[in-house]
Amino acid sequence: MQPTHIIKGAVTAPAANAVLANVTALSNFPEINVGDWVTVTCTVYFDGTPASPNEDDNFAFKINGVQIAVLLIPGSVSASPVSYTFVVQVTTLAQVADIVCGANAGTAGATYHAQISLTKIDR
Repeated sequence: MQPTHIIKGAVTAPAANAVLANVTALSNFPEINVGDWVTVTCTVYFDGTPASPNEDDNFAFKINGVQIAVLLIPGSVSASPVSYTFVVQVTTLAQVADIVCGANAGTAGATYHAQISLTKIDR
C-alpha cells in the first residue's frame, strides 16, 4: 500500500484565483515517478459567513496552471465538505497541483478550506 500525502490550506476572503492548497512538485514524494498514475482527491468547504451566489462553485482544481475542473459546492452551505477524485498520470516530476479560489473573490468573513490528497496507484 502506498502512502497518502495530504496538503491543506485555508484562506479568509481570498482574492480571485488565490491558491488555497498547493503541491509544489511531485519530486517531493520519492515513491512517485514519471509515468506513474496517482489518485488526487480534492476536498473543499467553507466556514465563517459564505454568501450565495458569490461563493457558489467558487473552487477550481488546476494542474500546471491549467484548470481541470470547477469543484461544485453551494456557497450557502457552511462546513459541509465536498470531495472530488481524479486519476492523473505523472508527466513530469515538476508537475504542480493546486486548488484555487475561482473567478470571484471570497466574501469578507468567508473562509475557504482546501485539501489535496495524493496516492500513487499500485499497478
